[in-house]
Amino acid sequence: MHIKVKGVNNHLVFVFDDSQEFNTLLNELESLLESPLLKSDGYYPKAFFDFKSRILTVHELLRLLTLLFEKQVLLFDGINMAKVEKKNKIRVLNKTVHAGEVLELDQDTLIIGQINPGAIVRFKGKLYVMGRVSGLVEGLNAKSKISGQYFKDAHIRINGVSRHNYTSYELTMLYYKDSQIFLDKGDMIYV
Repeated sequence: MHIKVKGVNNHLVFVFDDSQEFNTLLNELESLLESPLLKSDGYYPKAFFDFKSRILTVHELLRLLTLLFEKQVLLFDGINMAKVEKKNKIRVLNKTVHAGEVLELDQDTLIIGQINPGAIVRFKGKLYVMGRVSGLVEGLNAKSKISGQYFKDAHIRINGVSRHNYTSYELTMLYYKDSQIFLDKGDMIYV
């Protein structure tokens, strides 16, 4: 058996072995739904389906729901599919961002170089800058963070909140919290 059935809080929980083929699991579920234990006049237990780390396609989900509808022995009460976390890779740019240049970044990025006055860098995640930051650096959401070693008259904007003419000569992380821009300084900054 590749499906375990447990009773939890007045529900039946069907736990699927995520190492098996979906067709195998669906055939096994069909057999379980036809068993005499689930055939009671007027009683339809609530059922929750746990697929562990398997992510069902739309087609697979429709096949599951169609089977449940055809058998009419359970009340569908939900499904669990573990999210697969994307590995967040850091993009590395070995360049200086010059005046008049606009750089749009949609992933965590390390700039090995500087951001000159008049340059604009917009980012969605985390931005690390090895050289001087003097232009406009804009984090586009509340989770955006910028870390740099040297800020000189920089314009920092995160989630619409700005900090003008920011200067610092030590490692600093700037981030958004409670409608303000906060900063942490020092050698041990966790981003």
